Amino acid sequence: MEGTEARLLVSESLFDSGLVLPKIGERQLVEFPAPARNPTSEDIREAFPPAIYERMLRMIKRHENDSGTAAGTVFAGGEHLDTASPPNRTLGYGRNLSVVGILPEERHLVRVGADGKMSITEAGAERLLMNDVARIFKTLMKVDWFRRLGPVRRAAMVDFAMAGVGTVLGDDELTRVNLPKLGRSGFPAMIEALRRTGPTGLWIPDFVQAGKEIVTNSAGTGPSKYKRQVGARADQLQQLIETGDQRGLR
Repeated sequence: MEGTEARLLVSESLFDSGLVLPKIGERQLVEFPAPARNPTSEDIREAFPPAIYERMLRMIKRHENDSGTAAGTVFAGGEHLDTASPPNRTLGYGRNLSVVGILPEERHLVRVGADGKMSITEAGAERLLMNDVARIFKTLMKVDWFRRLGPVRRAAMVDFAMAGVGTVLGDDELTRVNLPKLGRSGFPAMIEALRRTGPTGLWIPDFVQAGKEIVTNSAGTGPSKYKRQVGARADQLQQLIETGDQRGLR
């Protein structure tokens, strides 16, 4: 519960926060205070180890870079259409103009041309990205299973949610965070794997299954729609969610 001390018995293979704790048989007893509040934009950095936060931003920038280059190393600051179906107008590093738009406090970062299309500098695009990461993270932190993830898997889910928070939340969770229901999540089996608990209520998520759901269609017969749209990005997120290994943040 928020604001109270939480005690979790976590399988050693599932614990990925980077802390070294005394072993109790094959399990570890992990005690930590549950967050008393959701973080604000100013302290999102404090929710991640510094190296993880910076590597998460670099990963998302590479994934969302609108240059169209395979390596994602060249920044181009004009409007473009993303790979969704139907496509969304986006700007910079994945800012969805069709859904989020430009907030009043961000207008100074954007230029509007004579044709009505927006453009942005690389520094301005990074500021929009940091705002998007803060907004997504604050929303996901209202969901119990996300709060229990280690920093690497949190980073992967934030990257995944750049496609829309509704991608990674079920309708009951969207209601809890005051967002409209979508009718269904795009990845219900992934959500179920991350929510999974045992008979006693112990949280025992199936990270391997959750990762598999990102890249495989519901019938298990081929690639998911998301995998077909984003290619290697889906493979990287699968690996991060399965392993929780920060070496996969690149």
